[in-house]
Amino acid sequence: MFNELNWNPETQEKFKALLLKLPLFHRKMAESMVSEKANELASSRGASAIEEEDLVKALFAEVPKVFLDQMLGLLKEVGIDYEKYK
Repeated sequence: MFNELNWNPETQEKFKALLLKLPLFHRKMAESMVSEKANELASSRGASAIEEEDLVKALFAEVPKVFLDQMLGLLKEVGIDYEKYK
């Protein structure tokens, strides 16, 4: 288990904006799963906070592939350039 890290404030705001664009019944599950994975990724890098890179990689790891196109569109809408993290 990893210690829960703080979020970079800008990254957290983008994540919140992305979550608000999801159907209500998916928000809590997505928030929980992606937050946990982003925390794990940041911790494994030895980071002191969850950064945009961790968020993007967590989304790619946790979002079902059937929703990939929708996720890519939402990332663009909230101002995240996911291409630089591939």
